[in-house]
Amino acid sequence: MSPASRLIQKSIKVSLRVEEAFRVWTEKIDLWWPKHGHTRSGTTATTLVMEPWAGGRLFERTDQGQEFAWGTVVVWEPPERLVYTWFLGTDEAHPTEIEVRFAAEGLETTRIVVEQRILRLEPSHWDRRVPGFRRAWDEVLHAFQSTSEQAH
Repeated sequence: MSPASRLIQKSIKVSLRVEEAFRVWTEKIDLWWPKHGHTRSGTTATTLVMEPWAGGRLFERTDQGQEFAWGTVVVWEPPERLVYTWFLGTDEAHPTEIEVRFAAEGLETTRIVVEQRILRLEPSHWDRRVPGFRRAWDEVLHAFQSTSEQAH
């Protein structure tokens, strides 16, 4: 596997200041995340939580109180950078890694760059999952872009 095929990179622009974009991504993930088809529980009746520190959990809690881990925050550098392990589409023993960078492009515009990287996932499993990961990020980033201005 070539190094270039070991990551997925997507980016969007939003009409928010960097600090606001970071806050909406992290503190308000429950408001913008497209839950249909993008949860571990398989239900949309969940609350999504990202604990705001390195070592914090990223998880969903169902309306029945069950918790499903999505990942662990590895780097917490508000408002420019966030890195977390990621179990959606894999399992806790074979996570991928997500890095999200926020950069100002003018006073009221932020570019958000998301990279998903192979971490402990087997290369053959990664190769099979890449098309689904790409489609999922397109949907997730569209949801963020569509709802972020109302969420802040």
